Amino acid sequence: FRRVLFRSPELDTALTDREMDVFRLIASNCQTDEIAAELHISPCTVNRHRENIKAKIKVRNVGEMISYWHRNQMK
Repeated sequence: FRRVLFRSPELDTALTDREMDVFRLIASNCQTDEIAAELHISPCTVNRHRENIKAKIKVRNVGEMISYWHRNQMK
């Protein structure tokens, strides 16, 4: 079961709860290992979530992800 926390008209697919958790921590400038420890997941899983988020919001890198986060006033 994946509850959707964020959906905007520009997204093809909504972000899952876990993707939002990862996205929030990335936007807070946390590193992969810190995110993995905070969420009790592996660094590889963090990387997979990051790639999925980038694809869904149509950005190329973490800098663009963070800009997207702030531009859309996500919390």
